[in-house]
Amino acid sequence: MLTLNDLAYAIKLYNFDADLTLIGKSYVYAKKLHGGQKRKSGEPYFNHILEVTRILIKLQLDDITICAGLLHDTIEDTIASEDDIRKVFGHIIGNLVDGVTKISGVKFNSFIEQQAANWKKMLNAALKDIRVLFVKLADRLHNMRTLEVMSYKKQIRIAQETMDFYVPLANRLGINCIKVELEELSFQYLYNDAYIKLKENINQTKKDQTLFINTVSKHLYQLLVQYDVKNFKILGRLKTLWSIYSKIYNKKFSFNRICDFIAFRILVSSSVQCYEVLGYIHCLLEPLPRKFKDYVRMEKNNAYQSLHTTVLNAKGDTIEIQIKSHDMHRIAESGIAAHWKYKFVYNPDVFYNDFKSIFVWLYKLINVEYAIHDSKKFLESIKMNLFIKSYYIYTPTGRKIELPDHATPIDFAFAIHSNLGTHCYKAIVNYEFVPLSYQLQHEDICHIITKKKQFPKDEWLLFAVTTPAKIIIENCLKYKSRYMNRKLGIEILSDILMHQSLNLENIYQLIDVGYVWGRYNFLTIDDLFMALGASEVSNYLSMYILLYYYFIYNIYIFIEDYKYNQIITRISKIFFSSLLLKHKEYVIVITAPCCMPIHGDLIIGDYINQYNILIHKYNCYQIFKCKYNKFLYIYWYQNIILMNIIFIKVFAYNKSHIFAYASSILIEYQAKILSTKSKLVKKKYIIIIFKCIVMESIQVNQILISIKNIQGVYSAHRCT
Repeated sequence: MLTLNDLAYAIKLYNFDADLTLIGKSYVYAKKLHGGQKRKSGEPYFNHILEVTRILIKLQLDDITICAGLLHDTIEDTIASEDDIRKVFGHIIGNLVDGVTKISGVKFNSFIEQQAANWKKMLNAALKDIRVLFVKLADRLHNMRTLEVMSYKKQIRIAQETMDFYVPLANRLGINCIKVELEELSFQYLYNDAYIKLKENINQTKKDQTLFINTVSKHLYQLLVQYDVKNFKILGRLKTLWSIYSKIYNKKFSFNRICDFIAFRILVSSSVQCYEVLGYIHCLLEPLPRKFKDYVRMEKNNAYQSLHTTVLNAKGDTIEIQIKSHDMHRIAESGIAAHWKYKFVYNPDVFYNDFKSIFVWLYKLINVEYAIHDSKKFLESIKMNLFIKSYYIYTPTGRKIELPDHATPIDFAFAIHSNLGTHCYKAIVNYEFVPLSYQLQHEDICHIITKKKQFPKDEWLLFAVTTPAKIIIENCLKYKSRYMNRKLGIEILSDILMHQSLNLENIYQLIDVGYVWGRYNFLTIDDLFMALGASEVSNYLSMYILLYYYFIYNIYIFIEDYKYNQIITRISKIFFSSLLLKHKEYVIVITAPCCMPIHGDLIIGDYINQYNILIHKYNCYQIFKCKYNKFLYIYWYQNIILMNIIFIKVFAYNKSHIFAYASSILIEYQAKILSTKSKLVKKKYIIIIFKCIVMESIQVNQILISIKNIQGVYSAHRCT
């Protein structure tokens, strides 16, 4: 176990002015709180804290981050609270520790919802202080190093989450040393057989690898000495296992050519010298076309800089070479964390200027949060935004816009401004007209032509790839659709009511739009109109709900007017389950949710009060538990037509024809299927539940008899 002296010595090696008093205080505080805790492996929990701190020290981070590393699990796993940490160590450290702490005390509906909430919290904290992400990555790295003690199911889940989120996050921040190790560890658990086989192949060719690296390194060394290059360093290395696996799997490479899996780095003093060395190499060795990339002039969005080239030697072997300065190499390994190697005081303004592209990306990522409410979509958006493969596209004025692979002029327009995207009419790329679905290439020049009457179209969603573009397009289409559906719904309902000599406007003015009949999930009456316009509910069901509104919220108003009494009498004959006329009282009839009686069932009424009657099926078990024992023997009107939602449960042998036959029977008897659910039982049987709309119980009985006659069906019955 690392002692406090060990930590102090390691920190002093790179930061002589470090506040060891504060670090010592954090060490003692964390050790005391985690004192009796054990990890699943049986080792002291404090070992994990020290290993996370060791990773942060290796990145040569500042005092505050080291303290946050020591305290990172105190809020989540000990009795300490967020306020306790702030009181003892101050607001900055308190904010960092809180930023890496998972949300607790909130009940989530699913793991995905919980995962999304924790990412939102962490990213918001990172926007205020980027050091939150360093602590989180160090924590995840050590958890991956000790993953073998977990169950197989947890190993796969954690490794997949690491590969999907933490590997690209480390890549985005440019922290290559953490990214590579997380990648290798995830690969080991996710594709264990491929990992073992690949490792064996590499071990068998170690001599060939060493020979190739030494030969090429010697050749390059002689070349640079010949041209009198000073202060250079040549590094030959085998690519990472995951990189080799990806090349074999995605690009269909074989493992026979060792040269395809080895890369060389040449480190020089300055960026100017990078281009000099590139010229010398291209003079001597044949460069491959389209294999040269200049990341010195056009640095990547994670601050990575280097010249990449691939050349052929006399034997026909391909040699991949990266040429960079020593400073570029330092940033390539530690990325954004390299800021602290020479600047141990955290200055947000200086830090933002040094790594502006990363902060711009983080701002965009946070903006996605406020636009996406669905947890699954949010995580998918995070995943897409984390992956680093992207292009730079230029405006005609020279402004550089970063876009992901497969981006189109639509994405480009929305990346500049939402209005430009909304009214995007045509696109000119490299001075030629192209369709809006055209896939932009790296360093294209794109010009967008707008038109005031142009608005997003459905097909734009087929080729837009960026989340902001998709969100705005979906919202515009949704607004347009809602407007058209509402207009159509009002026209349809007005026409139906006109045939009943009723006026929609008169009824609409009397309705309290703040409430809605919850059973149909409409928040406002406009929602009802839109559902009708979109054919999501039937015309008669819409009129039924609208009139139900009217009577529910005006029930206590005694209407003497002859015309209105005539309307009420007419409606009561059509919609018996909405109200009963008894002398001069208006009584609401409510169907009991326990048995959900439908037209044709034998029913009994529970007279709750002078305004409400609850109707049950005559054999409902809840009848005997009713608070009031004043039962009413009531019956259905003969000529009414009602829409009733019921559930039909089918238990059958697991055969593919069951679902199709049962569905066809429902359609044959004019039942409208709203949704279906199915569940396997012991892999041999299946339970299917149909949610559907029917008119009466006779119809349901005919459906159940027909379904029971299907070969392989054991039972079919109506359920609530």
